[in-house]
Amino acid sequence: MKKWLAGLLLSFAFCSTAVAEDDRYLTEKRDLAGILGEVHYLRTLCNGQKDQIWRNYMRDFLDIEGQPKSRRSLFVSAFNRGYKNQRRRTDSCSQSAVNTERHLSSRGRALSEKIAMSYLQ
Repeated sequence: MKKWLAGLLLSFAFCSTAVAEDDRYLTEKRDLAGILGEVHYLRTLCNGQKDQIWRNYMRDFLDIEGQPKSRRSLFVSAFNRGYKNQRRRTDSCSQSAVNTERHLSSRGRALSEKIAMSYLQ
């Protein structure tokens, strides 16, 4: 589950600056940040506040994709919105919450692969 984002982050780290400046995939990156917020909420709901794995991935994502500050702000807002939206939908850890995290992780993986491919073109 977490390997998809680690692979994405490694892909980003080795990309040229010129490609990084291309905003063709800005919407997808924003959506990915939102998914990270959602899964972060679910993960901490079920595993406790000490489980910061998805927030840490978001921090790494921001280190790579968060420049200029306006982009960083866009991604942070999307992460926070995803977190809050999921908090409104899910108030306890249940099998449904675990399944939702799994589903969101799958969506995030597909999105991250699409984004990563843009750096290889």
